[in-house]
Amino acid sequence: MLYRKPQRIAALLDTFLRSEGLVTPLARFRAEEAVTRVIGEKYAKYVGEVSFHGEKLHVQIKSAPLRHNLLMNRKAYIHAINYEAGAQVVQDIVFC
Repeated sequence: MLYRKPQRIAALLDTFLRSEGLVTPLARFRAEEAVTRVIGEKYAKYVGEVSFHGEKLHVQIKSAPLRHNLLMNRKAYIHAINYEAGAQVVQDIVFC
C-alpha cells in the first residue's frame, strides 16, 4: 500500500486522543502519578490515596507535620504537578 501523506506518530496519536476525548483523563492520570515524584521519594512513603474531585487533587498524607509542610508550599506543588502532567489539570491540592 502506498501512503500519500506521511505523518509523524506523535501527531497521529495526538489526533486520536483528541477525537476520543482522552486528553484530559490522560493528563489527570499523569498528574496522579507525578505527585510522589514532585513531593520527593523521601516523603512518598507517607502518601496514601491520590484522586481527583472535580479540578481538585486530593492527596492523603499519613503524617500531620508533613501535611502542614506541604500545605505551606501548595502553589509550588500545583505548578510542578501541572508541568509534569503536561496540562493545567490541577487547580487546587487538598492534603488530607
